[in-house]
Amino acid sequence: MDLIFINKLTAVIEMAAIAHQDQVRKGNQSPYITHPYTVGILLLGVNCSEDTIIAGILHDVIEDTNIVSKEISEVFGENVMRLIEGCSEPYKEKPWEERKKHTLNYLKRDAPLEVCQIICADKLHNILSIKKDLDDQGEKVWNIFKRGKEQQRWYYESIVDILGERIPDFPLYHQLKITVVNTFGN
Repeated sequence: MDLIFINKLTAVIEMAAIAHQDQVRKGNQSPYITHPYTVGILLLGVNCSEDTIIAGILHDVIEDTNIVSKEISEVFGENVMRLIEGCSEPYKEKPWEERKKHTLNYLKRDAPLEVCQIICADKLHNILSIKKDLDDQGEKVWNIFKRGKEQQRWYYESIVDILGERIPDFPLYHQLKITVVNTFGN
C-alpha cells in the first residue's frame, strides 16, 4: 500500500465514521460503523481495487446518511460515486420486495464487476452477523427484520445464485455461499 492510498483510506474512514456516528446494527446493537469497515477490510483482503475498497467502506452513506453524491465525487472521484450508487437502493419509499427485485435485476444484468464484489462483501458481512445473532439468540432474531426468515432466505439465496453467475471465482463469493447455506439450511 502506498502513502497516497493510506491517506485516502484515512479520509474515507473519517467520512464513514462521521456519517454513521449515531447508527447501530440491527440485532446486537453494535456501532454501525463496524459494518462498512468490515466490508472494506474484506475487499482489501482479496486485493480489490482502491476504488472498490473505498466504495465498499462508503457503500451505505448515500442510502442511510446525510452525505450527498456530490460530496463523495469531489473527495473520492466519479468512479467511487458510481460504485456507491450501484450498491444503493433507489426509492427507499417503495416496498421491500420491489427494492430487492430491483437490486437482483441490476446485479444480474447491469452491475459492473466492482459493484458485484462490494455487494458480495456487504451481504457476506450481513449474513455472518445474522448467523452470529442466530447462534446467540435463536429464531427470534428474524423478528428484527421488516421481512422474516423466508423472505430473507429468498433474497440471500437469490444473491448467491446471481453472484455465482457473475463472479464465481471471487474468493468472498464462496464464503457467502457457504454462510447462506449454514444460516438457512439446504
